[in-house]
Amino acid sequence: MSENIVNIYIDAEYLLQSLRRLKDKPRGVIISKYDFKWDIFIKEILKERDCENIYYYTAILDKQENEKTFNDQIKFLDNIKKLFSDYNYIERFGKMIKITHKGAATWDETINKRRSNKDYTWTQKGIDTKIIMDLCLNIYESKNNINIVISGDEDFAEVLEHIRKNNEIIELVSFDRFDSKLSDGLKNAVDKVVVYDYKKLAESNII
Repeated sequence: MSENIVNIYIDAEYLLQSLRRLKDKPRGVIISKYDFKWDIFIKEILKERDCENIYYYTAILDKQENEKTFNDQIKFLDNIKKLFSDYNYIERFGKMIKITHKGAATWDETINKRRSNKDYTWTQKGIDTKIIMDLCLNIYESKNNINIVISGDEDFAEVLEHIRKNNEIIELVSFDRFDSKLSDGLKNAVDKVVVYDYKKLAESNII
C-alpha cells in the first residue's frame, strides 16, 4: 500500500448524464452506461496508485413505480460490483423524488384535479450530503488522504476548499459538457483538475 490512502467518490448521476452531454461528441453517437468501461476509467484516474475505497452514489426508483427501470438499475449495479471486485466498493443510496416539470401546471384549470404523470419527472436527493459526509469521515479517521471526487457540482467548492486546507489532497475529475461549464470556484478549491472530453475518453479506451 502506498503512503497515501486514495479514496474515490463517484457521483454516478453526474457521470452518466455527462456521457449523454459531452460537448465534442459526434452527432448521432450514443454512449450508453454499458458502453462506459468503468474498470479502465478507474485505473486511468488512479495512475498506478493504490485505492483504499470506491464510493458509488446513486438512487434507485421504487419497483412499484416502474418495475422495468428498477430491474435495469439492479442489473447495472450488479455489473458495477463485479467490475470493482478488486476494490473495497461501497454503495451509498439517496432517494428518488417526484417533481413537477418546470413550466408544467400542477392542477387542471377546469376540473381542479392533479394532472397526469407526464407533467412530472424524477430527481435524486441526498447524494451531495452523503458525499460530503464520507469525505469528512475519512479525513477524521485517517490523515494523508488523496480524495478523488468525480463530479462537477459547484456546491462542493466550499467544502473541498476547507478539506484541502486541512492538508488533504483533493483531485476533481469532471467532463466537458455542452450544457454546463466547470466553475472557477470549484477548480480553485482543489489541487488537481482532470477534465474528460469525448476525444480523451475514446483515446483512453474508456468508451
